[in-house]
Amino acid sequence: MSSLLQLTPRGLYCQRGDFYIDPKRNVPRAIITHAHADHARRGCGAYLTSEDGQALVRFRLKTQSPVDSLPYGETLNFEGVEVSFHPSGHMLGAVQVRLKYQGETWVVTSDCKLQADPTCRPFEAVPCDVLITECTFGDPVYDWPEPAEVFQAINTWWRTNQKSGKTSVLYGYSAGKTQRILASLAPGQGPFVVHRTIQQTNRVYRESGVKLPQTWSIGQMPPRFKWSKALVCVPPKVKDLSWRKGLGPLSIAVASGWMQNQASSPYPEVEQGFVLSDHFDWKDFKAMIAACSPKRILLTHGDTKQAIQHLNAEGIEAECLEEAFQRKA
Repeated sequence: MSSLLQLTPRGLYCQRGDFYIDPKRNVPRAIITHAHADHARRGCGAYLTSEDGQALVRFRLKTQSPVDSLPYGETLNFEGVEVSFHPSGHMLGAVQVRLKYQGETWVVTSDCKLQADPTCRPFEAVPCDVLITECTFGDPVYDWPEPAEVFQAINTWWRTNQKSGKTSVLYGYSAGKTQRILASLAPGQGPFVVHRTIQQTNRVYRESGVKLPQTWSIGQMPPRFKWSKALVCVPPKVKDLSWRKGLGPLSIAVASGWMQNQASSPYPEVEQGFVLSDHFDWKDFKAMIAACSPKRILLTHGDTKQAIQHLNAEGIEAECLEEAFQRKA
């Protein structure tokens, strides 16, 4: 089987079509799967992303370079390589990239999930010969609960804090995770107050057609505001803690798939963890593989050993993306 894509120091590269997918460094032409910072980087000559993710990519990159879009399912031809986008279910505008050349089909899923999410299009299975996919939670220990159960648990935690006079602070990524939470919680329990970076992202989501409840920035609230009534949403890695001033006693929680395995959690300081991920778990990983029916799988992002062993036992050729290309170098 030919190698339509290759892993280079600049990232995943299609030499025939002369483009990169989510490059790690500045390149002339970049296909961007979604707006998270580890996939969309400034400094490239031109960008191509999905139609409904275009505004968010532009906002996050703040670039002067052109950011063009391609509707889902439509095809662009790059020197004979046919490229199309298909929803990955990860967040607003997130895509899988399908490449077809001389009768062979490759799919790069990037980050993806199969669970329902009211803020983005659902995952679409794309049959292929070669599948390059993430393995962030490629371990049987990761088995996500139903989202409705998680959102009910968040509401219960928030209600308990309201009764005890504590301010409920929920950590979640500023793009994707927090909007999913806001769109899914029961309305009317109290005001949603968010960090300024989340409020800016919410504006782009709304302009892109996503329905979100009304939110206020932390700095907008009046001096005598009763913080224990609010749910305060904050990115987990904010270094400037000035936003905490005046909020009173806090109950801090995080929404993350890592909370299923407390031993590996990167959030030791939180009091409460809610298992909610925008990546697939083990069962959905297996379901995705079955739906796409690839002949060969290249895994990246995470500990790939267990997933490779499982796939090889199922008779599917699978290996780590980085190791596969190291041997060819």
